[in-house]
Amino acid sequence: MKATLVLALLLLSGGGLRAQVRLTDALNKGILEEESQHHLPAAVTDYQQVVAAFDEERKTAAAALFRLAECQRKLHRDDQAKAAYERIVREFADQGRVVEQSRIVLAATYKVTAASPAPVVFANRP
Repeated sequence: MKATLVLALLLLSGGGLRAQVRLTDALNKGILEEESQHHLPAAVTDYQQVVAAFDEERKTAAAALFRLAECQRKLHRDDQAKAAYERIVREFADQGRVVEQSRIVLAATYKVTAASPAPVVFANRP
C-alpha cells in the first residue's frame, strides 16, 4: 500500500514538473516571438496560454485549500480551519463560489465576518 502511494505521489509530482516546464517553454517562446522575431500576434497567443494555465492553477489551489479547511473543521481543528477559510477569502478573492462558501462557514461556524480585501490601487505613472 505504501509503495503504491509513493508511486502515485511521484507520478503526480512529475506531472506538475512537466506542466511547469511547458509553461516556462511557452513563456520563453513568447519572449522570442516578441523580442527577436517581432511577431506580436504569436507572442500574444503564447502569453495567453501561460496566463490561462495560471488561472487554472489558482482555481485548483483554492479548491484544495477549501477541502483542507473542511477536513480541519471536521477534525475540530478550529484554528487551522478558520485560518484556511480566511486565507481563501484573502488570497483567492477572484474564485467566486469557493470564497462565498468560505464566508458562509466563517459566519455560521466561527461567527466571523470575512471582509473582502481592499482593492490594490496603483499610483499613476508619468
